[in-house]
Amino acid sequence: MYEAVFALESLGRFLHFEEAFKALYYKIKSESNLSLQVLETATWIKEESSELPIMFYDARDLACKLGLLKYGKLVEES
Repeated sequence: MYEAVFALESLGRFLHFEEAFKALYYKIKSESNLSLQVLETATWIKEESSELPIMFYDARDLACKLGLLKYGKLVEES
């Protein structure tokens, strides 16, 4: 299970990383006033068996490697 966290608030728990990343992606896109500090320090995906979270930029890079994100957009949106 993966938990998506945005601005220190849980967006829920998801069975797969892909689902958790999409929840973060859509939440970030819906924000009209977003600081880099929120993305860099208060946004992550946490896998339940890991002690350390996947911070936003690492989650973004992993999403690119998994083919979920291309040119800053979800592949399903392209």
